[in-house]
Amino acid sequence: MPDDIDLDGNEEIVITIGAKNQSNKIYVWREIYVLREINDQLQELGRIKGSGYRVYDAHFVQMKGSNQKYINAFVTNNGGLLGFALYKVCQDKIERVEYSASPTGSGYGYLVSSDNNNIYDGYEQHCCSYDVMYFDVTRYYKWNGESFDYVSSHVNIPDYPEDEDGVIRQFLKLNMLGEKDRDCDEVQKRLDEINKSGKSLDFEKLMQLDYIFEWVADLQHDWLELDIQRSGDFSTVTVPVQNENIVFVMTKTEGKYFITDIKGEFAVN
Repeated sequence: MPDDIDLDGNEEIVITIGAKNQSNKIYVWREIYVLREINDQLQELGRIKGSGYRVYDAHFVQMKGSNQKYINAFVTNNGGLLGFALYKVCQDKIERVEYSASPTGSGYGYLVSSDNNNIYDGYEQHCCSYDVMYFDVTRYYKWNGESFDYVSSHVNIPDYPEDEDGVIRQFLKLNMLGEKDRDCDEVQKRLDEINKSGKSLDFEKLMQLDYIFEWVADLQHDWLELDIQRSGDFSTVTVPVQNENIVFVMTKTEGKYFITDIKGEFAVN
């Protein structure tokens, strides 16, 4: 439906053109055009694209604190991904304000109306793939009147692991999260619970190694081989990192394994 979304006295309209596959169920391509009507003539302001993904269902939305309406389109790969692309009309063109669609091809993001009145004031982004070490991560963003500001993250952390292998893998994976996700309360609480050594790992130094992303991929998919030596309630877990080793000394207390010392090139007092 046409609407004067930028309040310039002329109406804008969004038109979607596309083609479905042979089963008539999935769009194999789509083009979304934003047009303006001036003196009974249509002027193209721009096209909405999905940066490698498909876009669909473009519609006008109201953002909190703004009289001008915005154009929101859903983004998908027709698989495990659902995101959005938000645009605004600026004079004779459209500009993308926000794009939430994980390059991993999974997860979802959507605009949020805190007052449930269809006036949007933020968005949520949910990730659960290799980019977040397969943890369930939710990020929250707040609308500031012109763009979105990051507010916080929440990481859904599994139960405390039952053995040394699980504890060390969880410790490494949580530390490999992006800074904003890693700094959230629940991650820091679990890391403090696991690591009683008073030491840490220099992950910045570790990530500077050549071909380190192969090691990270092995960690992500639990392909990394750990060497575990046990003696009663004490264990030593050796984690190979190319030509170096990280050695964790662990103690079992009240049925749980904890890190009591960290040794090696990447250990920091």
